[in-house]
Amino acid sequence: MDATLNITYNPEIGDAQQGELPDQVPYDSSDAEILRMATEAITGGLPGIDADPDADLSGYVVDRFPAREDMPVAKLSVRDKTAFGSN
Repeated sequence: MDATLNITYNPEIGDAQQGELPDQVPYDSSDAEILRMATEAITGGLPGIDADPDADLSGYVVDRFPAREDMPVAKLSVRDKTAFGSN
């Protein structure tokens, strides 16, 4: 199952779309792999997040939201581990 990758970074928010990542985002990817994909997306820039060639997601976490009836596509959310994303 594939998922939408939502990223909160510096305090911008964006969804990585197919084409901004080398492959689709599998829901069951490891946290390390998801953080690597998110770093690649931020490095190149994506809608809602300015490109940052020095992006560092150390200390970020991955939240997983499975698909359900009112949200038919699973979501992966990458965010700072602090409650409100302050870096």
